[in-house]
Amino acid sequence: MKNSLLLLEVIFSIVLFSIIILSSMNITINLFKTNKSTIQTTFQNLLFETTRLYLSKNNDFALIDYKNNSLYYDNNLLLNDISLFNISHINKIINIELCISNNSNCQNWKIKSNE
Repeated sequence: MKNSLLLLEVIFSIVLFSIIILSSMNITINLFKTNKSTIQTTFQNLLFETTRLYLSKNNDFALIDYKNNSLYYDNNLLLNDISLFNISHINKIINIELCISNNSNCQNWKIKSNE
């Protein structure tokens, strides 16, 4: 009787630890996926922001060229994998609409032109 009770405790402990380990693994995998997605979005936003600052500093929008899903400034590559690019001039305000990676991350910039 004592051995059977001990065996039952061991089986219960193994089942309990298995559930805990599987739950921990599931949480860890979900955390990893979320972290990877967050890093990718943050990196894209950083690319957007550096491009916006570069264009604001140089302020010659006639040199911007969009071809083959890439954005160029004076024949120098700025961004890859651009799915949407529109630029419009209203008075001295330049409106740039930009989407990257099949419209997964889009931004609309308003930059004051010196021209």
